[in-house]
Amino acid sequence: MAKVLITGASGFIGYHVTKYFLKKGDTVYAFYRNESFLNILNYPQLICKKFEIKSTNDLSFLNSEGIDYLVHLAWENVKDINNDSHVVQSIPNHLNFIKNAVKKFNIKNVFLLGSCFEYGLVSGCINENIKVCPVTKYGLAKYKLGQKLLKLSAKLNFNYTHGRLFYVYG
Repeated sequence: MAKVLITGASGFIGYHVTKYFLKKGDTVYAFYRNESFLNILNYPQLICKKFEIKSTNDLSFLNSEGIDYLVHLAWENVKDINNDSHVVQSIPNHLNFIKNAVKKFNIKNVFLLGSCFEYGLVSGCINENIKVCPVTKYGLAKYKLGQKLLKLSAKLNFNYTHGRLFYVYG
């Protein structure tokens, strides 16, 4: 059984990812912003914590050793894709959070949810070999954070995976 820290656990994707790990029997530390998330899932191995990435990087409240995976789905202000805060505030806030979490819990596997906005204005079929060319602040911030995490992964010795979703619905 693994220990998984999931940020953004109360979002649409976060809810389903959290449920997936719980059904496998893993222990899940779910960081969320939406209170209603607590009413949805009822598993004994689920530890929920209301948490804002931008407000603090203090993780001393979480008493755990050796978290196996960090699934970082959290992001703020996603409906305003050209807001400067994505680049100016979100990148350093998320980078500091991830760095602190990796160090504190000796996390060896980090997944960052990127965005199709990282590709810019493209149409038709695309794949991971297409050049990234973000034209929104949100897409630029996700891409730049990914690049910083790639460098950090070599320095702190963790496996880094960057995923991109395309127009999720359901």
